[in-house]
Amino acid sequence: MEQVLLLLVHTAQLEFLVGSQLKGLMASKETKWESLKRDGAERMGELSSFFSGAKELTRVKRDERLEKWFATLKGVIESLDHRDSTLAGRKIQQLMTALDDVGQFHQVEDNASVKLFLTDAILQLKQMIRLVNIKEDLLIALATISDFSFGFGLIKDYISMMHALIKRDPFSVLLLRATFLKLASVLDLPLVRINQVGSDDLVSVAQYYSSQLVDFLRNVLEVVPVNMFVILNDIIQVPKPTNHPKNVNP
Repeated sequence: MEQVLLLLVHTAQLEFLVGSQLKGLMASKETKWESLKRDGAERMGELSSFFSGAKELTRVKRDERLEKWFATLKGVIESLDHRDSTLAGRKIQQLMTALDDVGQFHQVEDNASVKLFLTDAILQLKQMIRLVNIKEDLLIALATISDFSFGFGLIKDYISMMHALIKRDPFSVLLLRATFLKLASVLDLPLVRINQVGSDDLVSVAQYYSSQLVDFLRNVLEVVPVNMFVILNDIIQVPKPTNHPKNVNP
């Protein structure tokens, strides 16, 4: 039984951390996307300029074909739009393949700086394709997978084990926090259905399930102050040293 409880709390913690990371990525998605897109376009522009033969200290002959090709890639990268994830993902895959293929040309393969530029550009495109695939659907899927409304009646049988876990390791309360958040899904399903039919019972049902959840949390956490006073009592009972060195007057 204890192993089941530990599996539950650690699973809840993992779901909480993954959800937090996804929400953070969703919030910063557009900013990171624009930064990667701008940097990638600049790299293609620099490579185009490099093969124009006009840059100082390059010692490279002009290759008009590569110059125009990298200029075209710059335009393709600038046109990428993360809101159309399917099209953007397809174009990024094509760009990565094209850059990998051009790396085999002797004009590129023999130049370490250009190879490094291409490698960095491919890595940036990989980041962009990961970023474009972060969608709100992932949060919805995670919420569906982590739904625990079915187990609310059963979890009450684990209260005594939760008390034992907290007594043994006070920091386990941090793990239980994620478990409590997971249990909040007990409110979702009944309220969604009632809201869909426009019932006037929405408020009363929400209050009922909320009170049930609050009672459960109170029953679990009531051991915290009790445990705290037990620890304080143990500290008080620690015997104080009785032998003190006497002052010796010269």
